[in-house]
Order: sequence, then C-alpha cells, then structure tokens
Amino acid sequence: MARWFQAHGGAKCPEFVRWALAHKGKASEVTYNPDDPPSAYNNPSVYTRINAYTEAGRQIHGPEWDLSARPLDGEIIMRLEEERSMAGTI
Repeated sequence: MARWFQAHGGAKCPEFVRWALAHKGKASEVTYNPDDPPSAYNNPSVYTRINAYTEAGRQIHGPEWDLSARPLDGEIIMRLEEERSMAGTI
C-alpha cells in the first residue's frame, strides 16, 4: 500500500478499497473505480459481491452511502454471507 500513500498524499487506503484492489491485477497497475466491469477483477464473484455489498449498504445507510469512505460493515457482510449460504451459492 506504499504506492497508495504516495499517490494520495499520505492518505490511508480505505478498507473496502484495499479489499477490491486485492482482487485485481498487479499492485502497480490497479486503481479502484466503482464503475469497473466484471472483467476488471481476477474472480468473477468479486464484482457480484461488490454490487451486493453496495446495494445492501445503501438500503441500510441511504443512497448517498459511500462504501469507499467507511470501514467495512460487518453486519452487512454477515447478512450477505447468510443469504448466499441459504441460497447454496457460497
């Protein structure tokens, strides 16, 4: 994350952005963009999970909720994992 700090004036990389970037290509070649298509990620389920997390967060916290500016919400993650488990899509 040293490159992040340098490129963003020493600002910390938000937890969600770290997670999203970890599922992309080489660290020296990636950025986070919420509009990235599924092909931007190294695993097709990452795109689906990002969209599900975003949608659930906006339902709970409102449409202006910015997932890249907040810590990950454990309650949302647990709820989504439970839904996936019940649907048999883990």
